[in-house]
Amino acid sequence: MELVACLTTGRLDGPAFMALATAIGLAVLMFWTSRQDYFFGREHFLVSNAAMVWWLLAAAVEQATPTLACKVAAATLTWPAIVLVPTSWTFFLRHYCYGLDRGRLTREWTISGLLVLAVTLMAATNPLHGLFYGAGTRLEVVDGRASGVFDHGLLFYSAAVVLYLFLVTSVAIVSSAAFRAPRSMRVHFLILLFGTSAPLLANLSYIGVGATFMGFDPTPYAFAFTLLMFTWVIYTNRMFDITVLARDLIYYEVPDPVVVINADGLVAGVNPAARVLLPDLRPGDGIPPDHALAPIQKALVGSGVAIAPHDLSLGGRDLTLKVLPIRQPLGDATVTLGAVALMTDMTEVRRNEKALADALALTRDQVLQISALRDEAERLALIDPLTGLENRRALETYFTALAGATPERGAFTLALLDLDHFKELNDTHGHAAGDRVLWHFAQLMREALPGRSHAFRVGGEEFVILFPSDTAGGAGARLEKLREALVATPTPQREGDTARLIVTFSAGLAQYPGDGETLSGLTARADQRLYIAKRMGRNRTVHLDDLTNGGNETPSVLRDFG
Repeated sequence: MELVACLTTGRLDGPAFMALATAIGLAVLMFWTSRQDYFFGREHFLVSNAAMVWWLLAAAVEQATPTLACKVAAATLTWPAIVLVPTSWTFFLRHYCYGLDRGRLTREWTISGLLVLAVTLMAATNPLHGLFYGAGTRLEVVDGRASGVFDHGLLFYSAAVVLYLFLVTSVAIVSSAAFRAPRSMRVHFLILLFGTSAPLLANLSYIGVGATFMGFDPTPYAFAFTLLMFTWVIYTNRMFDITVLARDLIYYEVPDPVVVINADGLVAGVNPAARVLLPDLRPGDGIPPDHALAPIQKALVGSGVAIAPHDLSLGGRDLTLKVLPIRQPLGDATVTLGAVALMTDMTEVRRNEKALADALALTRDQVLQISALRDEAERLALIDPLTGLENRRALETYFTALAGATPERGAFTLALLDLDHFKELNDTHGHAAGDRVLWHFAQLMREALPGRSHAFRVGGEEFVILFPSDTAGGAGARLEKLREALVATPTPQREGDTARLIVTFSAGLAQYPGDGETLSGLTARADQRLYIAKRMGRNRTVHLDDLTNGGNETPSVLRDFG
């Protein structure tokens, strides 16, 4: 009934109305904050808001009521909120700054609840002990209105010490966070530090020197200001919006230089990376006309000129400059408020590209070299190293190609040659002399044979010559010219020696496809005729015409080789 009497006899003047309006505004903002995305410590933040609403409502009653008893009753009802505001605020800061486990909430609420209960009991039982508000509590005119002046007792100061410990702890928490946080987060914690210090300073001034706000304790208004400020930064997405925090984090921590220019062409912001690269640029300075970033000014002229990304070199680093005009979000969207110069560091990319290009060039050269070595190895695999003529493997390849390209019923001739008495030459004059004879004979074959003919060394002193599109008689005539050249140019017996070795050869001819359609069949028939040439006295050529037209071969030989 006493409370009802206090409310009915009260007068809602300016200070009381202000406290009531502030409480209603905080209640609305508290509801709005509860609908936003979660942030660390939100539970304690909302409890602080609720306690602040309670405190302001009680303050409105205390200021509106005219009697001392009603003011003391209102002040007593305020204590649960007075305890909850600093304790919940401290717990909020612990969670927000350090991301503490939400499992601690129960223990923290228990601590807050016990403190609320203890301090409220001390205030409510004051009529019994007089240790919370003393006998000196009275009404006085302060700032032109009747205000309660409280005689604070021992229990009051005990409660105040405990609550100050929470306030000092909260200041210590946010101070530590502000100085330990990365640059990108520092501004947020400095806002927290400012907001936390305001009610502490207000309460110290009230208790220490009796400072008041409209004749009342300024502490709840300072806390209300703090909560309003934080609600505002929530609304403007500057405190608890993770997207904004991420943008700030990128700005401060990105390794690429970022420079912000305002509409007047002055530097408005330089991130740490840009500060290292461009120490001559400071906020508030203009960009010199000869500076590498001078083209940014074009983005500020009129509606802003688009600047294509381009490369530039600064401080020994290769950068790609991208200019992003900042447009006015409302009204005329073509108006440029400034520009952001984003310089992507391409130094490592360019270095890696060059290293990759060099590696590819080296690899390409190595591949070409390996390919050339492989081609050379394949060529050497088909070449006789002594004479330089192609070998038996090359003969097989060439014969297959020639047989496949020969028109139907067409012919070509294979000649099998063997140097006469070559074994005796080696035994008498040595293998070096024999090698000189083989090499000399190979050179004569190259010179005496027509361009389309191919000579091969297929054994020690055995050679094969393929005469494309040539008859056996024509091939025999060419071999006779070779025989004459061999006799006319004898081989030196030794290097630089005037003694000469006169060498002859015997040959057997076979014709494709009449004498055989495979290399082995054709070679076998030519070998038979080579053997006949040797039986006939060597130094001669034998072909089918010699055997069928009554050549020098005896009938027994003809019967043997038919």
